[in-house]
Amino acid sequence: MATEITSKEELASLTAKLDGKSLDVTEVISDLKSSLSGISNYDGIDVSGAASTLSSNLSNISKDLENVVTNIKNYVSQVTGFDIDDFNASSSSSSSSSVSYEDIFQTDGSKEQNARVIWNFLKYKGLSDAAAAGVLGNIQAESGFNPGIEEIANGIGYGLIQWSFGRRTALEKAAKAAGVDPSNLQFQLEYLWDESLDPNTSYGKKLASAGFYTTNDPGDAAYYFHKYVEISADSKSAIQNNRCAPAESWYNKLKGTDAGDVEGQESVSWDAVTTTTAATVIAGSKSSSSSSSSYSSYSGNYSSGSSSSGGYSGGSYSGGSSSSGSHVQRGAITKVTISSGDPNIDVSKYHNNLELGFEVTVGNLAYKLDDKDIELLCAIVAAESDKSYDDALAVITTILNRCESPNWINSHGTDPIAQATAPNQFVVYQHGSYMSYMNGKAPEEVVAAVKDALAGVRNHEYLSFRSNGTTSYSNNMITSTGNRYK
Repeated sequence: MATEITSKEELASLTAKLDGKSLDVTEVISDLKSSLSGISNYDGIDVSGAASTLSSNLSNISKDLENVVTNIKNYVSQVTGFDIDDFNASSSSSSSSSVSYEDIFQTDGSKEQNARVIWNFLKYKGLSDAAAAGVLGNIQAESGFNPGIEEIANGIGYGLIQWSFGRRTALEKAAKAAGVDPSNLQFQLEYLWDESLDPNTSYGKKLASAGFYTTNDPGDAAYYFHKYVEISADSKSAIQNNRCAPAESWYNKLKGTDAGDVEGQESVSWDAVTTTTAATVIAGSKSSSSSSSSYSSYSGNYSSGSSSSGGYSGGSYSGGSSSSGSHVQRGAITKVTISSGDPNIDVSKYHNNLELGFEVTVGNLAYKLDDKDIELLCAIVAAESDKSYDDALAVITTILNRCESPNWINSHGTDPIAQATAPNQFVVYQHGSYMSYMNGKAPEEVVAAVKDALAGVRNHEYLSFRSNGTTSYSNNMITSTGNRYK
């Protein structure tokens, strides 16, 4: 019998329940797969092979369920969002009268008023209409203009742009030092500027180089802000639909408006700006040039699925292959101790497949991590492949190989956690599916593989992989149900 839903709140509540139930199903599937992995052949009958096939089918079911739930959540996110066409910008149009700096941040807490506050603040700081709209488009996708919101499902992200991991820690530390609640809208905007939008910051320099400050296209500005600041796992279509398109709508609604003449705070000085392209537009010079690189031509290598605001775009695979980008979502990383690995480890439980490039070796570099980080690695590896020792060792080997590859070191460093949690790489981490393996729930064979690998065991030299369903990627599999490596 169909259920009649009469409010957005009820729809959001039902979606949250669905998300919880899907996690329960995922856990049941994980238990079933663990049981199937212990089945052996009987009287010459290939029972283990049948069990392996069933386990693989269960994995596909789990992935399909995850994709369906993600699609529903994305739809609900859009349905429950506000309609910017109903937003009356004229009520907040530019005024010739002076206003105090504090007046910029006056809001009733609604999404519409918060959006206007953000726009006025960004305009006061000197951003062009297109750049300000680009930021608005991203904030709408990330938080719906709610500075106190936590990321749906996993609670990792927080605030307007969903600061995560070390970036969230830094935000909360700064709020404590300032004596304000981290959800304070004024605080978050000033922090966002100091962290990401000031052209002299590392983020700002990348934005300037891309043309964020000078483009006249709000869609391009939204794309640049996502690429260099947000860095979510959103697909190309999700970026365009959920970030670039809203940016264009905000631009059309608010262009030409601002808070008026602002008093009460020392005006922003751009004398110290070192990036010429940023200084040009921010100082008031209207550049007619826009970047030749448009979001519509974006070809980044994102994994299937998306963040809480994106949309699924097909293709089920894991372990991203792109080494582009340099932002690591886990800040303040403890320095990892790296030493020579133990050459005397018993690796008899592991198997070779020399023809396809899998050879177990010992004495490789060893990585000393704390128990918390080891548990996280085990959960990520288990979510990618919990079928066997060999498959788990192949996944963790990929992560550690990246820690020793110059290109990957330049992108994400030598910390295995930084590599495993890097944006747009391991989809199980981006989507949070690894969390079902936390708190000691990773299979014993996975834990053994991860610990052996950290002690110096490897079984290949590959740097990337996709799920075994991605037949076009390669034929290099350590087991018939494992991932494909290259």
